Amino acid sequence: MDEIEYERQQEEVAMGQAIAANVKAIFDDQGCETMAGLQRRLYKDTDAGIAISFELHNGSYVYVGDARAHIIKDPWNWIRCIGASSIVEGSDAEVEGGWIDCADAKYMEEGGEQLIVADFDALCKEVNDEACALWDEAHPDGVP
Repeated sequence: MDEIEYERQQEEVAMGQAIAANVKAIFDDQGCETMAGLQRRLYKDTDAGIAISFELHNGSYVYVGDARAHIIKDPWNWIRCIGASSIVEGSDAEVEGGWIDCADAKYMEEGGEQLIVADFDALCKEVNDEACALWDEAHPDGVP
C-alpha cells in the first residue's frame, strides 16, 4: 500500500466515524438504541404516526417491520440516510417527508451533530404537521 492509498483509506475511516457520530446523535436525542426503537418511538409518540426508514451504507433499505431493525447492533455504524413519512388514516393521502443524508458535508463540520439533530426534528415536525392537516381535511367532523 502506497502513501496515497493509505491517506485515502484514513479519510474513508474518518468519514465513516463522522457519519456514525451523526446518526448516533439522532438516536441519543430520541433516547433509542435500535432502529426498531427509533421507529416505534416516532410512530407512537407523534399524532400522525411517523414511519422511519433507513438506507444502509450498502444501498439496502430497512423499513418498518423489517427484522433487521431489531437485530442490527450499533445501527449508527450501518446507516447512511434516515427518512420520515406518514400515511393519513382514512384517506389515500401519504406524506413523503424526505431523507436526511448523514454524510452531507454540512454535517461533517464542527457543530454537525447538533445541526443533524435539529434537521431531523424539523423533518419529523414537518411530516407530522402535514399529515395532521391532511387528516383534518379528510375528516372535517373529527371522526375517522
